[in-house]
Amino acid sequence: MEGQDWVIIEILKSHIRSTYQRIEGAEVILAPQDTTYIDLTSHPDTEGIGPLGTKNRYGLLAHSTIVFTPERVPLGVVRQQVWTRDPETYGNLEDHKQRTIENKENKKWLVSLESVNAAARENPETHFISIGDREADVYDLFLVMREPNVDLLIRAAKDRRVIGEETSKIWKSVQAEPAVTKVGIQVPRQRKRPERRVELEVRYKKVIIRSPKCRTKENLPNILIWVINATEINPASKGSKIEWMLI
Repeated sequence: MEGQDWVIIEILKSHIRSTYQRIEGAEVILAPQDTTYIDLTSHPDTEGIGPLGTKNRYGLLAHSTIVFTPERVPLGVVRQQVWTRDPETYGNLEDHKQRTIENKENKKWLVSLESVNAAARENPETHFISIGDREADVYDLFLVMREPNVDLLIRAAKDRRVIGEETSKIWKSVQAEPAVTKVGIQVPRQRKRPERRVELEVRYKKVIIRSPKCRTKENLPNILIWVINATEINPASKGSKIEWMLI
């Protein structure tokens, strides 16, 4: 992985420099990061590839960090990590929870955030927001030091423990708060569900989350975070209800 990553960095170096220049003068920049599977299963003679989501699919993984304006104008890539999985060990690692973040694929989220920090140092007057999906709800990511002009926005996957409250989990703690506003959004068609207009109630709260129980020996600090909850009002059915928890 490290050798492949070095090559990608060199290839993208001039592009990243140009991206920094395009960012100049922007007030706010959004920096989502996500992973793409490059499926090469139909090319079985290709060397240096590994398993993807299942052991019968092979290829590469590419984790990209792309910057946009709030108007959705793409300005370029600030980081791309490319690697393969070892077919001999993939899916058989019993010590996953014991391994450090440096030895897990989850390290990709931290590397991406550091690339946003680097862009922020080049453009100190711009407000950067690093964005990740539910897979990015990794405690180590919240511990990463950020530049003063960098914020983090992650869709929560874990109902983490909260300090100093009777309701000891994030979900109940935030849902107990009164709604501060309502927001209307257009939801695109999804499979058999037609496109629809929905209205969301928005709540937010500042909480202190506890470090994971399974990592007690590491003496990790608790973290002060803001949590935002957006819940659909009067959903058409229980199964279609939209609810997002953002941290």
